[in-house]
Amino acid sequence: MTYKEIIEKVNKGEILIGIEPAYARSFFSNIRKDKELKTKNLQKHSFVVNLLLAFSFYSLILLCVFAISLLKWYSILFIPITIMYFIYFQSRSSMGRQKIIGPIIYLIVCYLEAFKHINGPFNVVGFFLLLPLPFISTRMMYYYSCSVLRNLVMKNELLFNRLYQSAVFLKYERDDKLLGE
Repeated sequence: MTYKEIIEKVNKGEILIGIEPAYARSFFSNIRKDKELKTKNLQKHSFVVNLLLAFSFYSLILLCVFAISLLKWYSILFIPITIMYFIYFQSRSSMGRQKIIGPIIYLIVCYLEAFKHINGPFNVVGFFLLLPLPFISTRMMYYYSCSVLRNLVMKNELLFNRLYQSAVFLKYERDDKLLGE
């Protein structure tokens, strides 16, 4: 099947183009090393992905600081559990489909809780404001990188050919059977 046939079938809804999330993130993270791909447009996307990656780690560190301030000795339990869950969440975010609804609901619930305590101590409000940020930014990083790379592959045949079978896969719309198997 040629590239044009694939794009026509995608536009008709007969097949889907899928992107491997871990590869998509590393593609944008390593754009500066690849002289072929070093364009202004790709560098902007690379900046956003790297910014989300840094934001997730810095917000996790800041969350730990607020946890120490708020939870005192209980933070000895909270911090390792949160870090382990963050690592687990990152590993799950780098696989499969990028569903964003769960972290958004978590964000809304935490922000409503922060709003309830708006007149309370600063560390309580800050804790609830920071609690969902490492998780939502991690999921957004993978979601963004997959979406942008999929759009780029749909528009650029050379990029499609370069990434096909390593990061790009084709799937029938109606079932989970991969094309080419």
